[in-house]
Amino acid sequence: LIAGRRFLPFMPRGTARIDLPGGVVASVGLVAIVYGLGEAATKGWGSATVLWPIVGGVLLLVLFGRIESRVAEPLLPLRILRHRTRLGTYIVLGTGIIGMYGLFLLLSYYLQVIKHYTPAGTGFAFLPMTLTLLATSNMLTRRLLPLLPPRLLIAPGLLIASSGLFVFSGVGIGSGYGRVLLAEMLMGFGMSFVFTPAITNATAGVAPRETGVASAVANTCQQIGASVGVALLNSLAAAATTRFARAHRSADPLTGLLHGYSVAVRTSGSLMVVTAVVAWLLINQSRDRKSTRLNSS
Repeated sequence: LIAGRRFLPFMPRGTARIDLPGGVVASVGLVAIVYGLGEAATKGWGSATVLWPIVGGVLLLVLFGRIESRVAEPLLPLRILRHRTRLGTYIVLGTGIIGMYGLFLLLSYYLQVIKHYTPAGTGFAFLPMTLTLLATSNMLTRRLLPLLPPRLLIAPGLLIASSGLFVFSGVGIGSGYGRVLLAEMLMGFGMSFVFTPAITNATAGVAPRETGVASAVANTCQQIGASVGVALLNSLAAAATTRFARAHRSADPLTGLLHGYSVAVRTSGSLMVVTAVVAWLLINQSRDRKSTRLNSS
């Protein structure tokens, strides 16, 4: 704060008003949906504690859309979402991150509960995914981005990342780290082809004064996808484990846990395949090479 006051240029206060009703309604709606999905892990999908928050959250998001279409200065101008390529990009960022965060969550459970890694050891075990993503983004994706349409990077990247999830879904109690390492590297390699072109494409074609809004929507989609993904996949894993335990009462409890993890990971992988199809169908805009090169740098 002190450095900002000293060094940042003074910006005159604008005349725009904050869309407080829209912000409150959207926030409460999203919290309700995430809460309902999270409660499914212990209450079951048919519980009123699960269904009412989810239904109420969806209705609040519909109300948010109505508010944004009527206020003079909306928090989210709906015209931002009417651009086909941009909408596809937002969907990719929101749903694609579910698979990545699903792997974070379930791999943490697997390494610590099944394989008895320490928390620090689990953290180190995640490094190959991060290093692969960073290296591929800097050495390959940024060079391909000015040469290829975004969907030729995003859709194959999602499919590669989903293959990592399917590889991980096949781990067993006695599996070594090699299978986990392969799954991590496939996820990191695939998602490196998703994030860079998606973030670049999120502000394509917007008016200069709305660039901030378009960029904020991209970041918000990732945050929402992460929250929803963790709650949803955790609940799916818990429900699958419960069903397995009831059907195999004499089975090792760790086998039931591993079954639940596998079901959630396969669901996540299938969602990423669907997202790849959506990306191929919606993200059909060919970016200007010069502007793409500037944005990617």
